[in-house]
Amino acid sequence: MSDDLTTRVCDLVRRGHTIRAAAATVGISPAQAWLRVAALGDAITRRRRRPVTATEREQMIELVDAGLSRAEVGRRLTRSKSVIQFHVAGPAQRSGPRRIRSAIRCDQCGAKINVVPCVRCATVAVRHAG
Repeated sequence: MSDDLTTRVCDLVRRGHTIRAAAATVGISPAQAWLRVAALGDAITRRRRRPVTATEREQMIELVDAGLSRAEVGRRLTRSKSVIQFHVAGPAQRSGPRRIRSAIRCDQCGAKINVVPCVRCATVAVRHAG
């Protein structure tokens, strides 16, 4: 392995390029780039999730209430629109049944369930009502 290529790939990765982009710039395959970085023993820092602060959450809510789209709010705050949707909607408005960590027994029908409300009881109630 050429020392010059390894150094160039590692420098690009340290500056924020992905392995794939660094490999394309240097002219080698992404697999070779990974091998070169690993052989050098250079630690590649992963991009970490940036936590949403309370101030940022308030800004998200204000901008959405002002009529901006979630995509536009995301661009302004450098967040994805799914993050905006998650924090603006709040736990009460998130879609889908609430999941339980481990299965429990339904109080009414005795079935093992991992979602609340029990799907079996809800189905029976709809059949009897209709």
